Amino acid sequence: MRVLQPSLDVYEALNSKYAKTLECPCTQISMNYDNFISASPIFHQVCSSDFVSDVWIRHLAMDNGSTFYGDDFQITGSHAFQALRMLCELAKNTLKNNFAQFYSSQYFSRFAIPEVMLQVQILSILNQLQSSMSDSFLLSFRMIRDTTQVNALFSALQINHKLYGSKDTGNIFVTANNYDGCSCSLSANCIGQSSIYNHNTMTKLFDVTGFYTGCNVIESLLQSTLECFYNQTCIDKLQNYLLPSPIPVSALDDSSSLSRYLKTTTINSLLSDLMVEHLVISP
Repeated sequence: MRVLQPSLDVYEALNSKYAKTLECPCTQISMNYDNFISASPIFHQVCSSDFVSDVWIRHLAMDNGSTFYGDDFQITGSHAFQALRMLCELAKNTLKNNFAQFYSSQYFSRFAIPEVMLQVQILSILNQLQSSMSDSFLLSFRMIRDTTQVNALFSALQINHKLYGSKDTGNIFVTANNYDGCSCSLSANCIGQSSIYNHNTMTKLFDVTGFYTGCNVIESLLQSTLECFYNQTCIDKLQNYLLPSPIPVSALDDSSSLSRYLKTTTINSLLSDLMVEHLVISP
């Protein structure tokens, strides 16, 4: 039996009866993906939250002063959330650029195929694309991190090394910071619990749950979680120690229906997935 230019309904009806033997050659064997598919990434909620806003970042900023601990959230907090915002933007741009390239590429098939089979193929292609994007991004990011560590750049925040001057001799001395027994002279991955301090007495007032500081803002951020920022009580306590007065900030939603990640998931794990919760695929 031969049917010329069958409609979609006719093709599907024939395919249901003659799936093993049906052949339907295409008059056009290639088509750009953007003609029949759209994939929209849904990013982790932190990337659109109050915590990456200018208002929050400015709220955390303060005069570093001359005496502080490297694990002081009041010193590093603003920089950590600036870095988090940067990671969100990098992830978004990576997906935007890669999907633009994907949409302009072509799907090839000599024969018409059932819609279900096409959907399976497209899902597989998108999964491979997402994995490839993640691997490429992480490789480039790893190279930047390694270069920074090898160069042993001195942090302006003095979180990896401190400078001391002698009034008598005028000499400058450099000492490596230590975090929980780990020396920044040996590793840039050393971290310690991020805390709030009384700057007059230098006594610890409050630990920011799940958040770390260390020799490098990026490295300590990657090992941190957003646990405190899912908890309004934790946020309110944190703000009680910040100057000026608290600002209205909403906690992240820890509903399992909203996110596939736990609140104890590290930033590094989120970044491994390019901060993506899932893809919304539209035909």
